[in-house]
This record gives sequence, C-alpha cells and structure tokens, in this order.
Amino acid sequence: MDILELILDPQVIMSLLLALFSPYLGKLGKLIVKGFAKAPLTIKKFWRIRKWKRIRAYYLIYSNPHEITWNIAKTYFYLTVFIMCMLFYVVFVKLGAFGDIDAFPQEVQHLIFSPIYAFEVLWIKQRSFTRNLIELKNRRRKKRIARR
Repeated sequence: MDILELILDPQVIMSLLLALFSPYLGKLGKLIVKGFAKAPLTIKKFWRIRKWKRIRAYYLIYSNPHEITWNIAKTYFYLTVFIMCMLFYVVFVKLGAFGDIDAFPQEVQHLIFSPIYAFEVLWIKQRSFTRNLIELKNRRRKKRIARR
C-alpha cells in the first residue's frame, strides 16, 4: 500500500510523464517557435481579408439609394430603442420597481443594465457603418463637365 501511495504522488506522476514525453518536447518547442514566426503573417492576412469583406459590403450597398435610406432608418431605429431602454430603466429605478438597486451585487447590477449597453453597441456600430457608407457615396460621385 505504501508503494501505491508513492506512485500516485503528483510529483512522481509528473516526472514519469516528463521522462516518457521528453523526446517529443524538442519537436513541440520547434513547432511552437515556427507557429510564432508565422503569426504576424497570419494576423496580417486575417485583417486584410476582414477589411476587404467590410469594403465589399459598402460597395455592394452604395449604388442602391434605397439601401442607403434603409441603413439610415436602421440607425435611427437603434438610437430610438437605445434611448427608450435608457428611459425605461431610469423610470424603473426611480419608481423602485427593482427594489433597492444598491443592495444587489455589482455583477447583478451589470446584468440588469446590460440591455442598455447592448443597444448602445448596436447603435454605435450601425451609425459608423452608415456614416462610412454616406462618405463613400459622396466620394464616389463624379462630375462630368464635358459630354462624351
């Protein structure tokens, strides 16, 4: 029984595993170093593809004026929902519908007020998309002086 307790000791188990896998640790280290060497190129490629997808979305939409109007309406809808949600929570806190809000732990308070943050993020994201779309539309407008 004494030998079994010694074998089940965590230090003994770790040393046995280290002895078994030591030939492979060098190869694992080389693989990790090679992965870190390729990481900047992979990250750069990822950001380039992401930027191209975003720009492609703008170019697919900017030629349709109805789509631009729809995006503007969506932006103002998110703004309205955000303001209404904020007012709803302010009224509920003032009326005491949540009870004593300060008695709750900080995490629960954040959870209660998280819809405000979610609607704010949606509105800010849509607003930046719409602004970029309108700027692209204004920039792409060409004035022709002479007829062809």
